[in-house]
Amino acid sequence: MSTFKINRRFLAIGLAVLSLTILVSSSARTSQASTTNTAASAAQNDALDFTLVNGTGYTIKKVYIGPSNNPNWTADMEVLHGRVFKNGTALDISFSPKAQSAKWDLRVEWSDGDAPVDWYGLDLTTIEKLTLLYDADSGKTSVRIN
Repeated sequence: MSTFKINRRFLAIGLAVLSLTILVSSSARTSQASTTNTAASAAQNDALDFTLVNGTGYTIKKVYIGPSNNPNWTADMEVLHGRVFKNGTALDISFSPKAQSAKWDLRVEWSDGDAPVDWYGLDLTTIEKLTLLYDADSGKTSVRIN
């Protein structure tokens, strides 16, 4: 019985992430510097939807978003699907109505091959915009919650 509950939970998480990936790949677009495209979808979870802005000064090759209770980054969590996320652009992230995790994790991977950067436990119900920033003096990447 406990095996069934665990497998059902992972299946539900997997379906939520897959739905998120499909929605993001069909509606998210990068825009000209400092502008945001909006692509509304009738089937989305407005409580979790947010805009991600690349203000790092660098191009990002992969963006992963997954529920905090999932210990691994998987291909179905990646939202760019081969596109690049250029500096100064914004990406609207829309979630499936089935996405129910309380907290979410974010990972970015750089086009130049530098080490990925992760943020854990983001409460997306309280976030409308996340701006990724890089401080060359400290060598640290941070996220500003707007």
